[in-house]
Amino acid sequence: MFIAIHVFHMHGWFHFDAWLANVVEPLGGGQFRPYNAASTAGHAVQASLIVPLFYAIGVLACVFHLANGIWTMGITWGVWVSAAAQTRASWACLVFGVALSGVGLSALVGAKQISFDQAVQSEQQMYEANVAA
Repeated sequence: MFIAIHVFHMHGWFHFDAWLANVVEPLGGGQFRPYNAASTAGHAVQASLIVPLFYAIGVLACVFHLANGIWTMGITWGVWVSAAAQTRASWACLVFGVALSGVGLSALVGAKQISFDQAVQSEQQMYEANVAA
């Protein structure tokens, strides 16, 4: 569900003009523009209160899935068989999950605090430099 919300909000699911103009944009979706990645991501996150909540839940769910999958892989493949090894692996996966959650949520906080004017100006300068090159 969270992936579908992300895809609709940022990209609009499908990319043909009638769909984008008549369905996606009136519902607040399709906010992402590739040459304005920072400002459009910031706008998408700052536009409502529910979107950052969905993004945070999605980030935490993905991190849990990865850390739990690594731990389960170790048990299934016989990497950590003894109880002591499983305890060490549990702590290692917990630390990994907490650290990766911090990275993911800090990106969300950064997008929430971005200045639109500075981001658009910087993106425009980078775009013009690329076109000139």
